[in-house]
Amino acid sequence: MTDNELHELIDDLNSNPDSSKFILIQISEDIYFGKVWLNLPWENQIEYRGDNFYFINRPDHGFIGIVEASIHEMHAYLIPEFRGKGIICSSLRETILPHSFWYNKAEKQRVTIDQSFHGKSFKKVEKALLLAGFKDKSTIVDSLFEYFAYKNDYIEFKYFKSKERSFSEKEFQFLYSRINSIIAQLQYMKERYELVLNEDDEIVSSIHDSIRQFEEIYDTKLRALL
Repeated sequence: MTDNELHELIDDLNSNPDSSKFILIQISEDIYFGKVWLNLPWENQIEYRGDNFYFINRPDHGFIGIVEASIHEMHAYLIPEFRGKGIICSSLRETILPHSFWYNKAEKQRVTIDQSFHGKSFKKVEKALLLAGFKDKSTIVDSLFEYFAYKNDYIEFKYFKSKERSFSEKEFQFLYSRINSIIAQLQYMKERYELVLNEDDEIVSSIHDSIRQFEEIYDTKLRALL
């Protein structure tokens, strides 16, 4: 994603923190981790951002930074007025990288910097990476460089303990309604197929099995938690 797109995600989360597109958990005092659905599947075509996202929060300012992360690359963005304070560097070193190694079961993390893109800011960006623990710089091509961070150089990630990890009533009701909706949609698909195909058809059987699995979640596991 571009810097502008990442900034828009920060603005969106700050203005609508309960939006269904964000699936986040708090993993430290000021870092939230999760996934972002740019288009919700029940509202539009499915478009899933497969990369993990880390959002940096400050109590008096809301969310001020974001790191889009995969094993192969990380893209960090910080709102301009908060730059130059070591926020990205400390967030990477203390929380994001330890969590990424744990979550992805990875031994190393790669990032790249394009010197031609950053221009005069290249040295500052590189310094922040080095302070965060990245090393082994090598040239990919021309002005594009790669760096690596290694799991053994960081503390082991521990779950954030000061806040109970549980669903709120609102989150339960949301899941409850979505699962019920999925069951209804699967039942509709099954009935349409059954008019054309026989009941022993593999497609009909698969849909039927899916309905039973979701009914079990709906009737036993989820109801027990409400």
